[in-house]
Amino acid sequence: MNSWNLPRQNQVFDSVIAATEDPVLYKQREGVELFDGADVTPGTFEFFGMPALHGRVLQPADYLSGAAPVFVMRHKAWMERFNGDEAVLNKIFVLNGTSRTLVGIMPPRFGWYDADVYIPETPVPGASTGLAGLPMRWFLVGRLKPGTSKSQAGADLTVTAQPSGENQSDRLSRALPGFDYGVGRHWL
Repeated sequence: MNSWNLPRQNQVFDSVIAATEDPVLYKQREGVELFDGADVTPGTFEFFGMPALHGRVLQPADYLSGAAPVFVMRHKAWMERFNGDEAVLNKIFVLNGTSRTLVGIMPPRFGWYDADVYIPETPVPGASTGLAGLPMRWFLVGRLKPGTSKSQAGADLTVTAQPSGENQSDRLSRALPGFDYGVGRHWL
């Protein structure tokens, strides 16, 4: 697995998303402010069926290598820190040293991962590191296909996935160290 393939490789989930906590330093003229950030995988907003209140949600192109750096803001953070000023939409913010454009503001009811800002990130097994170079931990959420039981989902994660007969669980444990293969909460 060289990239975020879990959503395509499984047989039991309609969709799979992941998020990881990412404290974000917002540099502004007055100094630096801390946002609660979340790196989120492709399809996060679609998974929850949640369009942006203003602007747009993250799109597949935002996750591609070389894409312009963008982010989405939670409504609560927008109201508390920017007084609901729509002029901040499409402005550039320096977040963790990277200039990113604010492309969307979410509705008040959206609060996934209790984050202030959502940054597009595609998990790359073995390559993602967080603060101080420590491995990031990704929280996975999947929606079971209709008629699929939790036991079927658990079995699917351990079935043979390679023509060589290699067990998917063994392959994932090498590619995604720290992953919990039970159904429910998963950490990468």
